Amino acid sequence: ARYRLMQIESKIRDKRSVTLGVYSNVPLNKLVGTLDITDINDAISSISLNILIDKSYCNKGYGSAAIDAISSYLFDLVKINRIQVLVMPNNIPCKHTLKRCGFIHEGTIREGFVWPDKGLIDLDIYSMLKIDYLNYKNRTADRSHYKF
Repeated sequence: ARYRLMQIESKIRDKRSVTLGVYSNVPLNKLVGTLDITDINDAISSISLNILIDKSYCNKGYGSAAIDAISSYLFDLVKINRIQVLVMPNNIPCKHTLKRCGFIHEGTIREGFVWPDKGLIDLDIYSMLKIDYLNYKNRTADRSHYKF
């Protein structure tokens, strides 16, 4: 945990990323995960997201709520054009969450990354463009607010 916190602090200080907490409403204000905004690219108005939800809080809507909230913020207020998320191919729940939130599977980056304990790995890439977000927003306009 100490090493992870030092990484987060360094990236924020160098303006390379921002780490946000994902909190529950019940129990009130319990940290249930993190959401990282990374790979900020001004030239193409793009960012990458990394989301991690504690296993005991998975499948309860926290990931969807966090992704919907940060997507709205980034597209509506920051005026980003592209958000992308890299996902381990076996992380089926995350893939379902991204699709439910309007992200599109672009493909698989084969053996494109080194994972410390796994060696070369594949990652699936999901993205949402501003136009995708606007279409998603119009389709889900009547959705009720998240309640936990």
